[in-house]
Amino acid sequence: MDLELIVDPECRDDPRTEEILRRFGKGGVGPRDVSIWLRRHRGRFLKPCPGTRNYICCGYFVLNVILGCPFGCEYCILRAYLKTNRIQLMVNVEDALYEAARFSERARGVVRIGTGELGDSLALEGIFPVGHLLVNFFSTLPKAMLELKTKSCEVQGLLDLEHGGHTVISFSLSPGEIASKAEAGAPPPLERLKAGALCQEKGYPVGIHLDPIVVFEGWEEAYRDLLETTFQLLDPERVLWVSMGALRYPAEMHGRMVEARLGLEEMVPGLDGKMRYLRPIRTRMFQLLGRWVRELSRGKPFLYLCMESEDVWKDSLGFAPEGMVHLDRMFQERIKEFWKREGVANW
Repeated sequence: MDLELIVDPECRDDPRTEEILRRFGKGGVGPRDVSIWLRRHRGRFLKPCPGTRNYICCGYFVLNVILGCPFGCEYCILRAYLKTNRIQLMVNVEDALYEAARFSERARGVVRIGTGELGDSLALEGIFPVGHLLVNFFSTLPKAMLELKTKSCEVQGLLDLEHGGHTVISFSLSPGEIASKAEAGAPPPLERLKAGALCQEKGYPVGIHLDPIVVFEGWEEAYRDLLETTFQLLDPERVLWVSMGALRYPAEMHGRMVEARLGLEEMVPGLDGKMRYLRPIRTRMFQLLGRWVRELSRGKPFLYLCMESEDVWKDSLGFAPEGMVHLDRMFQERIKEFWKREGVANW
């Protein structure tokens, strides 16, 4: 494995740069060739999730302190979206914290902020322990919930923090058949679930993201097995939410998907221009997995769809939010319910 670390001249003397350089020498950044760029971010850190107006978005806000991921999953669209293979780490994290605090103060209700849309939240925790910093900081924000999304198992440094119920650690999961083929750089799903169980033992709520859901021979049995294992290892009471999203990708990635034997069903351009399964296939996926999630979890987590139409919501789950504001309100109620049960201050 080749490791490359590029330090932008303007952050060469930053104390956080020095810390990263010290940690970088110890390795542990991923299983493939990795190029990491340390730089200062000059624009806004906090932005709405880059969804599309043609599908229902959840009103999530992304704190962009990490751009890119070391795992290199076959279906990942980050390389196409970011236009670079370099992983960008923003050393001026304090500016991001200030921005998140100001946003939370002005908000009327609970805000959901996370770092896992444009990069894995915890995969590089060994050299860039920003998760540690964020958990501590968000424990002081009474109206904010931080979500750290990951395919990694890098949770050890977070387990003994005083998170105050203001961080949910979420794991992206696929059946072993897909993980071994398309997520070869990431820890196996079983290891991620064990990491989630450790988080729950320390009082963290956990989230599950079944995204992308992929059709392959025997997919129904594989996803059923995955969900059975999930709710055997995790306490459903402490699973805050479960998301479901079908495989989707920009049209220019179709050749790569076919080569990886992922986009083998008939794929068509969606309303957002991304290639998607036909609507009846997506609906059946969500119906089956949604029924199994509700059954195995005894209906404890909030179940939702990622970037789907109102019709698919209704056909799959039996209801549909009345747009982004309504869906965001449903998330807020789920968080408040958890906080009240846990005795979190002000709720």
